[in-house]
Amino acid sequence: MPNDCSLGAHDGQVLLVAGPNMGGKSTYLRQVALIVLLAQVGSFVPARTARLGLVDRIFTRVGSHDDLASGASTFLVEMAETANILRHATPRSLVVLDEVGRGTSHPRRAVHRARGARAHPQRDRRADAVRDPLS
Repeated sequence: MPNDCSLGAHDGQVLLVAGPNMGGKSTYLRQVALIVLLAQVGSFVPARTARLGLVDRIFTRVGSHDDLASGASTFLVEMAETANILRHATPRSLVVLDEVGRGTSHPRRAVHRARGARAHPQRDRRADAVRDPLS
């Protein structure tokens, strides 16, 4: 099935892909990253036409894993990897983020955060964005 992708200074620098479950969103994102990588090394690109600029880096945050042995939950690992990507990306980087933070809607997390906010109203809440309270 043919599809298009247009990213750049004139077309926009962010592409938000939304759709139903099993709709091919992750496959589409991986396809874009793979085509950019193939073009960068001078390989054949499976496209009718392709006009690709140079990228200095390709960052991906795809899939989920944890490091429970060292106390890092899936959410904490996702946030640490995303922070690292955002810290090192340049305007010429391709950044592919797939389902980051998907585990954050767990009801126990919401209850835990609400209790923490009530117990510590003066605490700086910015740290909560990069820590999983259930880990």
